[in-house]
Amino acid sequence: MRLYHYTCEDVAKRISRRGFLRPWPQPLIGDVPLVWLTDLDRPSAVGLGLEPHLLTCNRVGVRYVVDVDDFERWAVAAPRLPLLPHHRERLERDRSPQHWFIVRRHVFALRDREYRPEVVL
Repeated sequence: MRLYHYTCEDVAKRISRRGFLRPWPQPLIGDVPLVWLTDLDRPSAVGLGLEPHLLTCNRVGVRYVVDVDDFERWAVAAPRLPLLPHHRERLERDRSPQHWFIVRRHVFALRDREYRPEVVL
């Protein structure tokens, strides 16, 4: 399965320098560090929970192709995470969690230079 990671241009510069995605603590999930991935090759910012609420950048402006085989589907992993039910509801409401995947380690990622983001919210 091909998986992707979407981000904004500012964060992409740091990822490209490192060459990998680093798990980041998730406040609503007990600060468990995760890398978020998706199987959507044409993302919806809302569907992925990447709307520009706090950050004003285009959070689906850059796409990375991810080389990983030990991912977990969100729906399978979520019940095992320190996540309160109302926090899960808040994360998933009006979104597309069936397209969410997580990894709990550093992940090799290659920036997709052919990707041209559509303005899809």
